[in-house]
Amino acid sequence: MRALLTPEIAPRMGIVLFRPGSELMPLFMQGRVLLEPEPERYSSFASGAVPAASQPLADDLPFGPCSAMRQ
Repeated sequence: MRALLTPEIAPRMGIVLFRPGSELMPLFMQGRVLLEPEPERYSSFASGAVPAASQPLADDLPFGPCSAMRQ
């Protein structure tokens, strides 16, 4: 699960707050979470869940045997 969230910054307290909503809370219940800057291609996305990344080559059957041989 991935999410694009807008932070609320409290600089005097040195904290950053996020309001993910109930559907995204499981993301924060698993322990540590990776944070990174928003990619330019996501600038038009609304805050909230981000669609899963597609892997077209992984889903392409002709490439299946090649990737299986590398493992």
